[in-house]
Amino acid sequence: MLEAMPRERHTPNTITDLEALMATIDEARQLGYALNTEELFAGDMAVAIPVIGSQGQPIAAVNVVTPPSRWTVETIRQDIVSKLMECTRAISNAVRAFN
Repeated sequence: MLEAMPRERHTPNTITDLEALMATIDEARQLGYALNTEELFAGDMAVAIPVIGSQGQPIAAVNVVTPPSRWTVETIRQDIVSKLMECTRAISNAVRAFN
């Protein structure tokens, strides 16, 4: 599917190489979150963590965007990710309890 999709460069940080994109996706799966450093918009850095539904599949995500001048990649990895994981875990548990 990704092979057929156009991979347009939006900023100098946009990943357009298929192998690099697949490696980034694999890393996000392993880590449990995805990090975007000015890939779509210059001046935006984002982290996203999936909300897992009752079938064990992602059904939504919590995404936080900030300017790189406010947080660094290290700050996100060390401080923000754990807090967001707590948040998505709570949402996932609530969704599973609702179903």
